[in-house]
Order: sequence, then structure tokens, then C-alpha cells
Amino acid sequence: MTAPDPHEVVVVDAAPDADVVLVGSDSGPPAPLAPSRPIARAGGEVEQLRSNGVAARALSGHRLLTPSRDGLVYADPSDLDHLHAPLWLSLGAAAGGAQVPMLLHGETSEASWQWEPGPLYLGAAGRLTQTAPAAPEALFSVQVGAATSPTSVFLHQQPSIRLHP
Repeated sequence: MTAPDPHEVVVVDAAPDADVVLVGSDSGPPAPLAPSRPIARAGGEVEQLRSNGVAARALSGHRLLTPSRDGLVYADPSDLDHLHAPLWLSLGAAAGGAQVPMLLHGETSEASWQWEPGPLYLGAAGRLTQTAPAAPEALFSVQVGAATSPTSVFLHQQPSIRLHP
């Protein structure tokens, strides 16, 4: 049996009451995740995975988060600790120490967004951006999903690419 990927989010059960657990993280113990309830289509295909975690500090909504020793923090392409880390989208703001709702995979909408359909990347301080990060400001680039309309995105993290100056 092979060791689990330390950054993998695992669906334990595909039933409607499935739990999502974090296996581990290079940056320390995993941030606690609440059980997730997949939202499935009629055919049983998982359409969306959501969960809750604890904010390490005050966090804004609709930012990409990653686990740290103290809880969830903004992911950033200038931090190599985040290179292969799981990235989740906050669905609401949260005070430090409070629960923050997150989208792990799937589609979400926000009326204030103005996207062009196409790829979305991790930007500075966890911001979604349609401009791929570049060296020397960024140390890696990761496509986190795609804009499907001006106000909707589909979150589906791709492998990170290390950038060299």
C-alpha cells in the first residue's frame, strides 16, 4: 500500500452523507475540517464539495485558502509552503478563530464578479485572477478553475508549476 499524498482531500464515501477529510500537510498538522456534504446530481455525480474550517485570522469571502498550523490562511503564489497545498475558496468572511465556509470543488456564483470565461489562477493574498502569475513576484503558478460566466466560477485545482526567474 502506498502512502497517501500529504495534500490530498479524500472523499471517504460517495453517499449523500459523505465526509471529506484532510490527510495531512507539509506545513504542520492539518487545519480541522468539518464534515462535508457533497451536492450531487440526480445520477449520483458529485457536483460540488463544501466544508468549513477554522480561520487563523480575519478572512474575506471569495479568497483562496490553504491550511496552516493555526488554521486557514490566504494562499499566495509567493509562498513556497503553498506550492502543492490544497486550495479552497472561502464562501464568506470570517473572524479569526471562527468557522469559514469553503468550496473545495464545484461551481459557485457571486453577483459582483465580472469574469471573462476562461482560466482562473491563484493570485496574491488568495485573490482569484485571470492573469497567470509570473516570476519574480510569484514562485509558482496554479490554475484553480475557470470562469464559466461573468458571475460564476468552477473550482477544480490543477497541479502547481514552479516558476524560475
